[in-house]
Amino acid sequence: MLYIIRKGTVRLERDGAVVQVLEEGECFGFPFLIGRPAPHVDIVAAEEVLLYQIPGGVFDRLMAHREFATLKQETITGLEEFMKEPAQTANAPQNLARLEAALREEINRAVKDGFTTAELVAAKSGWLQSQQVTRANDSSLAFQLSDQLFAGRKLEWTAALEKKVTDLTTEQVNGALRKYIDPATLSIVKAGDFAKAAAAK
Repeated sequence: MLYIIRKGTVRLERDGAVVQVLEEGECFGFPFLIGRPAPHVDIVAAEEVLLYQIPGGVFDRLMAHREFATLKQETITGLEEFMKEPAQTANAPQNLARLEAALREEINRAVKDGFTTAELVAAKSGWLQSQQVTRANDSSLAFQLSDQLFAGRKLEWTAALEKKVTDLTTEQVNGALRKYIDPATLSIVKAGDFAKAAAAK
């Protein structure tokens, strides 16, 4: 499971010592995506954090895409380095055009062809595993309980949600995908030093 920080700050700690601080736009959790064990660090929310979660199945589909092929080995190398110490990642501005095209093509393909049963099984397994890992960490569990208390919920709500996700069928997921995702209305926001990238050409 890959987690991208949309808002907030998290600390990577090992034996109580801060190894690295990650901020908006950075990510963690990805060693699982190449079948490697995660480094022995605790992920601690330093404040209220909003994350994007990318399941392994989605990551695999992106990595299999022809436009991502040239970046795949570089990505895996970076992930392997993370096994030694946490690393930061960024996209070069000159790659954004083809990455955006690849993303749009992949979304169009997903809406048209849908996800396979194998992809759904892998996605559900990864998400359920992440839920269990979250509850195994005291600070993460405390944050979850606080968040649910604010929303007027109990852990039974989470259990019911996990049961619903477990019971989802490929037909249900693909039906929802086609109902709520319209590639034509997709908005992509890009930020970076594009002037510098253009001058370097």
